[in-house]
Amino acid sequence: MSGSEIGNRVRAYRERRGLSVRVCAELAGLSKSFLSDIENGRRRLERRSHISALAEVLRISVHELIGQQFPPDDPTSSAAHAAVADVRLALVGSDLEHTEHTSTRPVEELERLTDRVLDLRQACEYEEVGRLLPDLIRDLHAVAAGDGPDGQLALRKIVLVAQVAVLWLKNLNAADLAWIAADRGRQAALRVEDPLWSAVAAFSVAQGLLSLGANTGAAQIAEAASDSVPRDTEEGLQVYGMQCLTAAFSAVASGRRQDADTPLAEARRVASRTGDCNAFWLAFGPVNVDLWRLSIAVEAGEAGRAIEIGNGIDPRQIPVRSRRSSYHVDLGRALAQARRREDALRALLEAESLAPVRVRNNPFAREIVSDLLRRAQMSAGGAELRRMAHRMGVRNAIL
Repeated sequence: MSGSEIGNRVRAYRERRGLSVRVCAELAGLSKSFLSDIENGRRRLERRSHISALAEVLRISVHELIGQQFPPDDPTSSAAHAAVADVRLALVGSDLEHTEHTSTRPVEELERLTDRVLDLRQACEYEEVGRLLPDLIRDLHAVAAGDGPDGQLALRKIVLVAQVAVLWLKNLNAADLAWIAADRGRQAALRVEDPLWSAVAAFSVAQGLLSLGANTGAAQIAEAASDSVPRDTEEGLQVYGMQCLTAAFSAVASGRRQDADTPLAEARRVASRTGDCNAFWLAFGPVNVDLWRLSIAVEAGEAGRAIEIGNGIDPRQIPVRSRRSSYHVDLGRALAQARRREDALRALLEAESLAPVRVRNNPFAREIVSDLLRRAQMSAGGAELRRMAHRMGVRNAIL
């Protein structure tokens, strides 16, 4: 049986570093048998804490280990990936201190476009987000560089556009760019001089750090933001709740499962007060808390608990398409952990129908599909699985 996409990379980088399986496993805090199973395709590397530990030992980035941008096989994915280069140029060329770019659009139009791109990101319209982001980033920075109320409004919109860019780039596996986008939002929030907006920007910073595998740093950012965000408004409570969720997930991703329960319980308490909302396009509320509980259980390798949580969620009650897709991906991961392979495939197919670009670029979904492909006689899905693998560009298995 050949190794998985990630397992093959682990072996290649380990051998390049001249490390034995035993030494590499010990340095990463893993067992020799576990690492051997990963390299030989008998197990999937599916927990961020394990991935980060191996990346550190192998002296590579997380995304070198789990895969950079995957070659798209359909026009929509191709257009989204092609837009990454334009977003890169916009981000590196944007500076609040000095810009040679001049916006010809009124700030009211930029405000409407910002709201639109936020809605499009939640609707998983990746191609359209990529089309709008570059000019919007440049124009907002040009306006923000000036003085007056227009500049202040533009700064707030930069914080929100940075959030879009971070999550969009993260889901296209452009982690370094996601971090740059997060930093642009952080810089804008500093000029706003409002602790609420600083906390909104901190959410993007934590997401950027998670995309880089800097899980402990993400937890520290989220914990600091949850301490400083004002909670005397409904919006502040929602941002506070999201920081609690981020802190809980980051703790698990850092290998500190015991540190997740307190912030997770606090998020549930806050959500019971706020109800389901969408301040700053964060979609905080009881439904989203349950979705994060599912993600945390999957990340902790608690498959039975994750399936129990997932079965208690009605996906029809998830108002945001991006979160609905995430639900099916996480449930699929939990089902795969429990070796319910046919159910896992059905969950991933449902996720793909909602957010094709996002799911086809998800390294964990790709690993599951790659693993299913290696199973004898295609027992986990036959033609449907072959077609999904083709759409993902997963071709490492011998069929």
